[in-house]
Amino acid sequence: MPDLTQTESSLRRLAILYTQLVIRRAELRPSLAEQSPHSPREDKFKLPARKTCTRALTNVIQDLNPDTDGVFWPSWTQLVFSSVCFTLMTMVVSSPDAEEASVWIADLQSTRRGLRLKVASFPFLRLGPLRIDALFWRGITNVLDLRPHTAIELGGIRDAPKRPTSQLTAAK
Repeated sequence: MPDLTQTESSLRRLAILYTQLVIRRAELRPSLAEQSPHSPREDKFKLPARKTCTRALTNVIQDLNPDTDGVFWPSWTQLVFSSVCFTLMTMVVSSPDAEEASVWIADLQSTRRGLRLKVASFPFLRLGPLRIDALFWRGITNVLDLRPHTAIELGGIRDAPKRPTSQLTAAK
């Protein structure tokens, strides 16, 4: 039988980390607007905080264990895990140079792999890989307006799973 206090602690940790993630994304927003007086480099001190937060959420995914975490997970957890991927993608797209973009891409790819491995045991994770993989199925450059260095870095990603047949017929 799963330890409920450990699961409650995991949910509480997840909620706190997600709240921090939302705050970090809000801090980033002004620098993402076109013709913004703020540059992504003006907030160098905030970048490590974003990395710490997204990596902590990625660690939650990696630490999920069917033996201890197999109890009910609230519906809001789907949004949290999906938001992790989209925040990582935002960080990739907003990276000022290829080096930083490549670091964020590595984190994104690691998170995507972790989600795919855990989906069989934890159905509430399905939304995360589905939404982020949809960007790759469609073609990243068709969906996002990328800076040249980011497009080059993302050009090396070819591991998006094939679209299920049911989704192909639904797309027609």
